[in-house]
Amino acid sequence: MTAADALTDPFPAAGLRLVLARTALANGGAEQARALLDDAEALIAEFAIPAQRTSLLPDLLREWARCGQGERAERAALAETDTHLRIHCLTSVAAGLGDRDGADRDTATALRLIADAEEVAQGISNPGRRGLVLGQLAEALALVDDPDGADRLVRDVTDDLQRRNAYATLARLTADPGRVRQYQAEALRLGGWPVLLDNGSPATEIASLLADEYAAVMLTATP
Repeated sequence: MTAADALTDPFPAAGLRLVLARTALANGGAEQARALLDDAEALIAEFAIPAQRTSLLPDLLREWARCGQGERAERAALAETDTHLRIHCLTSVAAGLGDRDGADRDTATALRLIADAEEVAQGISNPGRRGLVLGQLAEALALVDDPDGADRLVRDVTDDLQRRNAYATLARLTADPGRVRQYQAEALRLGGWPVLLDNGSPATEIASLLADEYAAVMLTATP
């Protein structure tokens, strides 16, 4: 019996299978990952608490997309009747498609799903929910190498905390050193040095940015 099989509560059991599926896929075990995801899907169907399903379903669909089951993931996302959950699911599918390697990456479908989700997201009246979705969409755009689009969405986020977290995520995902530094600086400006460290930015990079900020202040200070 594995550790996953020993769990009797379907919520942690499903979550563990999602983690194991990500690990299996990262190590070339696509078939094993798909089997684990099928198990997770069955467990999610047993959830008695709606919030638990809302928490894990987008992750399941993202992993399906990463495993080459993008059409299956998209169908499941579109089948959701709750608007906010459907947006989260579509965004997760797009991120999964964008997170695939090389020729397996389906950029066109990912961009289409992101555009569909953004159209709905722009109509969300609650700023917190809207900002959360826009941050997730920006992450998905970064994964499909559209930094300009990601930039545009993050600038539309009105909450400083959400915008800070989004910039920290973009700094981790972006390959362009100039943009990485720009995103790190924006996150720092919004008070995000702990978030940058959590997202993997080396302390030396953050110290360098802080030094630049200090130098800029001293140069512009009135004698």
